[in-house]
Amino acid sequence: MRVSIFSKVTKVALFLACVGSIWEIAALPARAYLDEPEIDNETQKVGSATSVWSCGFVDKEGKPVIEAKYDGCKRFSEGLAPVCLKGKWGFVDTSGVLKIPMQFDDANPFSDGLAAVQMRNKWGFIDRSGKSVIAPKFFSVKKFSESAAFVELVENKWACIDKTGKTLFDLDANVSSVDDFKEGLALVHRSS
Repeated sequence: MRVSIFSKVTKVALFLACVGSIWEIAALPARAYLDEPEIDNETQKVGSATSVWSCGFVDKEGKPVIEAKYDGCKRFSEGLAPVCLKGKWGFVDTSGVLKIPMQFDDANPFSDGLAAVQMRNKWGFIDRSGKSVIAPKFFSVKKFSESAAFVELVENKWACIDKTGKTLFDLDANVSSVDDFKEGLALVHRSS
C-alpha cells in the first residue's frame, strides 16, 4: 500500500535543499523540491535503498558552515552537535571542529550540561569534555532538565536520577512513557 506523506502539505516555513554540493534554505511549498517517497507499510522502508546522502550545517543565510560530510547529524545545543561517521557518533562545535571523538553507537544533544550517549546497547551520560559522568547502563534515557532525568532501567521500568546517577525515585510499573521536567513537573503516561 502506498502512503503519501506529502499529500496534505500546504506550506513549509523553512527547509534545506541541496543541489550538488550547494545547500540553500528555501521557503517554498514542499512539492517544489521534494519527490514523493514511497513508504511500504510492511517493511517501513522509506525511499530507495540506493539513496546516498550526507548532512552538515548551514547558517541563517544558507551558507554552509559545516561541510555536509556526515552520515547523521542532530541539532546543536550548548555549542555542540552530535554527528555520525561510519556508524560512530561524536560531537562538533559550531565551527565544525571535532570536540568529542567518534566513539558512541548513538548520541543525543546536550541538555543541562550533559549528553546522553549509547555504547553496547546501553545509555549513559557524558559532560562537555566527553568524560563519562553516568556510565552506560540504562535501556533508554530522557534528557536532563532541571538537574534530573528519567532513565528506563528495563523495558517500561522508569526511575528519575540526578546528575551523579543517584536515584531520586522510581515510577510504578504502569508507566509507559515519560517526558523531561519543565517548571518542576514531568509528563507521565500510564498504560491501563
